[in-house]
Amino acid sequence: MTEDSSRHSSLESTLEAARLVYGVALVDDQPTFLECIDADAFDDGHETALYTAFNSVGATLVPFVHETEAEVSEERVSTVVRALEEEPPRVTSFDRAATTVDTAVSYYILVDVDGDWKRLRNVASDQLPNSPVSSDPQLTKYAVAVTLVEETSERFAEFPPTVDAEDVELIDWSG
Repeated sequence: MTEDSSRHSSLESTLEAARLVYGVALVDDQPTFLECIDADAFDDGHETALYTAFNSVGATLVPFVHETEAEVSEERVSTVVRALEEEPPRVTSFDRAATTVDTAVSYYILVDVDGDWKRLRNVASDQLPNSPVSSDPQLTKYAVAVTLVEETSERFAEFPPTVDAEDVELIDWSG
């Protein structure tokens, strides 16, 4: 088994074992949202888990978005933003999420497997097409990050009454 097929198999297994998948995959220069939830797998609080994902995306990616915007020319950032103006499609099936990630040049995904959070992220820099968004690994990561930050900011602003804010956590990725 090659390293790539082993990594794909592991990634596919993780996504299929998940009870919640949330993130973005960049396919053909367009972001695709992955939002898969097996509500029956939660005793209660699948919405709380989703808002924990939103909270953690914001805490992790907002600094990256701001740093990239400060480092990269305004023209290059504008090119990416213009390319992302269309409403991204949404994948809600765990199987389709695995297929989408398999074809993506970049992704950032939070996965809840039985209460344990995993962060899956990658840029296939050896497979980047020559395009305004995907030709540069930093811009590719930026495209995924800015799409997630905008989405989670909007969704967090619509905080539902069914979620107790005190139950929403910040995932600790330090170890």
